[in-house]
Amino acid sequence: MVTFYYVEHVSEWEQVTSGCGSREHLLGARESGTVRLIGLTTHQRDLAARTADSGLLDLLMIRYNAAHRSAGTEVFPATRRGCLPVVAFTCLRWGTLLKATPDDPPGFTPPPAREWYRYVLAHPDVSVALMAPNGRDELNSNLRLLNDWRPLTDRRADEMSAHGDRVHHVAGQFL
Repeated sequence: MVTFYYVEHVSEWEQVTSGCGSREHLLGARESGTVRLIGLTTHQRDLAARTADSGLLDLLMIRYNAAHRSAGTEVFPATRRGCLPVVAFTCLRWGTLLKATPDDPPGFTPPPAREWYRYVLAHPDVSVALMAPNGRDELNSNLRLLNDWRPLTDRRADEMSAHGDRVHHVAGQFL
């Protein structure tokens, strides 16, 4: 697999797909079987949707989590049209979803990491959720999700989305 990482500007995508870019070489490598998949990762939803619609990709990596859900409406329709698997990254929003906010309702405790991965993987358009545990204990805790797979209840999804909104509000935005 070849993945174009951190493509953040249309001009970068245009360079990749131009006659001077790597498009023709990669398409030939994919056709010959040397490269099985061509992917792209970006934070930019407009660019993600545009590249998903290009027909040149086999996989798209995009930020998706409870604090950043816009890919669900702005990107996933394009990946659905193109039958592209979606790899979600920053599922914990750099760990901030694991922390309380000043606006949390009384008695609310943020769920553990594995529940945030459940939240992401419960979206029907997400195929893979990347995780970066800090050691074996966190990895084992996160992987318990696989032995306990179940979708979120509507109520739980709403609670987690609401916490995501509070985190987004308190933690600010990244450009």
